[in-house]
Amino acid sequence: MTIIGGLLDTFMQKAAPERPPQGAGSFGGLFTGSSMTSQSTLANLNTYGAVPWLFAVVSRIATAVASVEWHLYQRAPNGEREEVTEHPLIELFEGANPFTSDFTFTETFQQHLELAGNAYWMLVGTAREPLELWPLRPDRVRAIPHPAEFIGGWEYVIGSLRLRLEPEEVVHLAMPSPLDPYIGMSPVRSLAVDLDAEKKAAQWSRNFYENGTTISGFIETDETWDDAQYERFLVHWKAEHRGVANAHKVAILEHAKFHEAKYTQRDMQFDATRRLTRDLVFGAYGIHPSIMGVSESVNRANAEAAEVHFARWLVKPRLVRIRGARNKVARIFDDKLEWDFDNPVPQDREHRLRMAEVGFDTKSLTLDERRALLDHDKIDGDGGDELPAAPAPLQLSAKAADDADIKPQPVDTQEDRVGTAWARRLRSEVDALVAYLEPFTGRRIRLNPKRFTEKIEIGDLDGYDWDWWAKYGKDVVAELTESFSLSMLAAVGSEVLTDEVQRVAGVYAEHRAAQLLQVTGDMNLASATRQRVRELVAQSITDGQSLGQLSRALREDFVFSRGRAERIARTETATALGQGQKQAAIHQGRDQKRWVSQGDDRVNQPICATNEAQGWVGVADAFQSGHDTIPGHVQCRCTVIYRTAPLPELTEGAAMRDVVTASFVAAAHEHDESVVNGNVLAEFRCPEDGLLLGKDVAVGTSFYCRKCKVERTA
Repeated sequence: MTIIGGLLDTFMQKAAPERPPQGAGSFGGLFTGSSMTSQSTLANLNTYGAVPWLFAVVSRIATAVASVEWHLYQRAPNGEREEVTEHPLIELFEGANPFTSDFTFTETFQQHLELAGNAYWMLVGTAREPLELWPLRPDRVRAIPHPAEFIGGWEYVIGSLRLRLEPEEVVHLAMPSPLDPYIGMSPVRSLAVDLDAEKKAAQWSRNFYENGTTISGFIETDETWDDAQYERFLVHWKAEHRGVANAHKVAILEHAKFHEAKYTQRDMQFDATRRLTRDLVFGAYGIHPSIMGVSESVNRANAEAAEVHFARWLVKPRLVRIRGARNKVARIFDDKLEWDFDNPVPQDREHRLRMAEVGFDTKSLTLDERRALLDHDKIDGDGGDELPAAPAPLQLSAKAADDADIKPQPVDTQEDRVGTAWARRLRSEVDALVAYLEPFTGRRIRLNPKRFTEKIEIGDLDGYDWDWWAKYGKDVVAELTESFSLSMLAAVGSEVLTDEVQRVAGVYAEHRAAQLLQVTGDMNLASATRQRVRELVAQSITDGQSLGQLSRALREDFVFSRGRAERIARTETATALGQGQKQAAIHQGRDQKRWVSQGDDRVNQPICATNEAQGWVGVADAFQSGHDTIPGHVQCRCTVIYRTAPLPELTEGAAMRDVVTASFVAAAHEHDESVVNGNVLAEFRCPEDGLLLGKDVAVGTSFYCRKCKVERTA
């Protein structure tokens, strides 16, 4: 006799007691919501075979859940766990029962969950070692409430036979119902009316073709038929015009007229109705159309996003529910055993690319590790498993190390100061964020006041203060002002008053700091940080991590790292350097600029080489990359140099004048004087501020000085 046969014999010997009424003193009395009846549950199960899109969605989810691999682990006293490869528990779930494989077993009870909101496993065997697992039809199972233990048992109803099962003989999985804690509720419940309309629409379409397709109307006669005439006509009409094969045949009538009703399928808009039902099914289950093969408005990007969404928000939560049920069975064997599943969520390629880039920049990953993130094989030979040497400090200097005009030593020092300040800010920010999240733990579980939960939700982040302008704006403005001032003073020396430098630097620093820190800024660092934090919290929720694990993930992420602080410092120092040099050149009356790269083998950005090849351009013009000065990209090591354009060479037939030597012109420029050649000035500058007003100017010509706001006459 099989185990199931012996169990059924036992069932036959004991009848299930009546379900106790839900009165005072019992758990059932706490809940007054109406339960889903077995008839409605059975109707939901039958709908699976009656509505195609419901069948497709439930089948897709069930097979996806059943396809995931499971692993058994044993927990050690120190908290570590080791995988177990051989154990009766593994054999139990791999075999399920003599008539059902583990895949079919999982697929079956998952169908029950999706359609009825409930799934039941019956454990067959001894009290300490179940030997078989059987899925029970949810429409046949009843919970028996208990006044003190919540569940007093289960009854399984087959016709008039009611079988009693003890609480430990059944494992119940449910999609929680807001009305009754003893049973679950499936999405089908919310679709009941729409699914019924879908079935009627399908029946209408079938009858439309079965009863005559386009010949639809009524027949009129001028005389009254007796029964024999009516029956003879009806038989003739059905034989000649009923059914798809007779569609569109011409009707020939004797002593009668046919009137078409002109009531077509388009009038009823059944196609639109059925599409609406499809979309309602998709919405109720939260499934993307592309997962079901619907290609309307689908491209590669949103198709890949749909796969991630399907695995993360449909498959994985269902696996978490199943994991709890599996571990309930595991505790029968040993309370140190636990199940876990392979993560079904596809790798986020964009995230992996970002991690590879961070690993390269921070020298924290080996070459093989970075290649693995990009799905590449390890390199042949040595070096792939070694961390790269720490790079020399990046310099924004020119090709010659002693060229002080490119990046003065004070600016190098300022970069280190800014980097240290930003590292302190990021460390303070992550400490404050972790402290903010701590109160969300320790929330008591309602039905078990002795237990606490460490679950956090995305919405918990909404109250955190992300206003970096209020927190750090004053200090960042001071840093940027100092960086800009150092750069400008290094370029112009004592030619300009310190107060004027501070004024120009202050205007720049306020604008730049607002771009970096304000919510409406173009480069809002706080928004980028907040988005990354939300990603980490969402991943933590998906993986079921504790607050401690989330805290470690936050502290170890690049967004709060020293590497990011150095990148911000390097970029902002370079930007202040470029803008300071530009303002100095404008003050000196320079009218041309040129992009200069380091010229070594580390120049790998195309925009730098393209800008350098452009040569000299106007001081107010943009380079080909669109930048007006450095930096052209993150960690750019280039510089921009400025000059006053040389005089054009004189040709034969030109105006009679002497050629001004280069040395004389340079001396004149240095002393802010005009070069005179007869009645023509090689260049004319404002006598007050030295602004270049014109070249090859005839004596007596008037020019308007923008700085002085007055006219000057040559």
